[in-house]
Amino acid sequence: PIMRMSAQEALTEGKKLLEQEKYSKARKYLTHAFEVEPNSRSGREALLLVADTYFLQGGRLNYIEAESKYRDFLNRFPTTDQAAYAQFQYANSLAKRIGRPDRDLSSTLKAYEAYEELMRLYPTSEYAEQAQEQMAIVEENLAEHEFIVGRFYFRYGNFLGAMERFE
Repeated sequence: PIMRMSAQEALTEGKKLLEQEKYSKARKYLTHAFEVEPNSRSGREALLLVADTYFLQGGRLNYIEAESKYRDFLNRFPTTDQAAYAQFQYANSLAKRIGRPDRDLSSTLKAYEAYEELMRLYPTSEYAEQAQEQMAIVEENLAEHEFIVGRFYFRYGNFLGAMERFE
């Protein structure tokens, strides 16, 4: 039945399911709406809502999917009025995957860069202030990592390395 729907019908049904927090079901309708009319206004909205379903559903794999969909949206529609939101959510998807400070920092560094990019590209957007707050949290995680490594160096007698990390 989904295949017989127009993009607008599928978008409307997907939004209803999204409001009911039925993310997987909503995603099917929204994906169809995007595939039927990928370059229309409803297609753009559907792609962004697909990314939102992954983000709202939560979980490591869903955050990875959300990150991919937000990046896809930004690559396809960089000048749309929703680009600042997509960039903010892209950064949030990365930030949700940040682990403990003593683990891999790749998501942490990517999240920081994504927030910086938001500030650079959309400094007057409504998301700029929130992005600055999130950047501060990410910076704290990076600083804690440096402290942990510095403490390790200090404990094992590498005082020069420790001092560089502490600075």
